[in-house]
Amino acid sequence: MDVPALVERMERAGAALTGTGNAVGSSNVTINAGGIGIAAALIACALVVGLNIAMLLTYADQARKIDRMQDHLNAIYMQAPYLKKDK
Repeated sequence: MDVPALVERMERAGAALTGTGNAVGSSNVTINAGGIGIAAALIACALVVGLNIAMLLTYADQARKIDRMQDHLNAIYMQAPYLKKDK
């Protein structure tokens, strides 16, 4: 069997398997993020960053308040040790 005949048979078999022959397809995807979309994304990002900063400040303030309450409770226990629960 000669090589050109073998190549021709392989091409016909490939075309039969795909069913399209020599068709070529292409696809284009275009994303257009206009000014309003970018502005909305930036506003959402700024909001999230602002909320994170507020939460960090609240957490630090709560930790300070807990420390103050523990100091206050220790002062009460020094004056009235019978109020303290035994472990």
